[in-house]
Amino acid sequence: MLTLNLKKGAHHSPYGLLLRGEASTTPFLFNGMYGVMTDASGLYYMRARYYHPEIRRLVNQDILLGNLVEGQTLNRYAYVEGNPLIGIDPFGLATIVIDLPSLPSWLPGWARTILKMAGTRTLGIMGIILSIPGDTPVSQRCQLFYRGDVAGKSEFWAPLVEEAGLEAAKELLSTGSFLELAFEHACSSIDSPFVAITTNRRTATLYAASSNGLVYEIWLPAGMAIFNTENANAVWDSSTNEAVPDDEWLVPLHIGPEFVNSKEGCGGE
Repeated sequence: MLTLNLKKGAHHSPYGLLLRGEASTTPFLFNGMYGVMTDASGLYYMRARYYHPEIRRLVNQDILLGNLVEGQTLNRYAYVEGNPLIGIDPFGLATIVIDLPSLPSWLPGWARTILKMAGTRTLGIMGIILSIPGDTPVSQRCQLFYRGDVAGKSEFWAPLVEEAGLEAAKELLSTGSFLELAFEHACSSIDSPFVAITTNRRTATLYAASSNGLVYEIWLPAGMAIFNTENANAVWDSSTNEAVPDDEWLVPLHIGPEFVNSKEGCGGE
């Protein structure tokens, strides 16, 4: 039986105020398992927007319009429609309900996330943040992705972070739309603010072979990776003389060591 000894921890209020613990130990604190990062200013970086825990509001307007059927969505600065006990918003776009007991317990994490998308705005964001995963294994909390890269890696940073720094990458993500940035990423027209991964091990193997590298397993919680619908590229397999579709997923900024060849980021399952 696996026993985990918690060395350090942090406790937050439902709206994200740090009640106890050290804020400097990691940027992944409040909703960190979903990729939300704590900024040096104390704001939470949720991809499309920043969230301020003291005023319980996002600091920018939602790019998606609300509707009369769901009255809370008309307030485009509100966080998770005023219900942080069961809602998260890791992309700064719309509420995702994280606890619906009526869903069957045997459903994999990615399927539960899709089914828990709240409200009539679901169709407006499904193409942005989720797609049906590939045929990689899905554990209780995480799905397996792959990345082909040079040997000796323990974590992965987006090219723009490595080239210009974290703040420059965060600024680009906050000013450009995801679809535009994803398309430019696919065209290699920018230093990308994303780390690219795939559910296709063959594709990852081809990328690894091009740099005499390795294929890394990346275990990520549902919703942390975004399917790149703007990528129509393929990788050429010279051994079979055929093009292999690049099933590309994107993770903003960084994939930490707890997700690389490890399920530690999944709770150690």
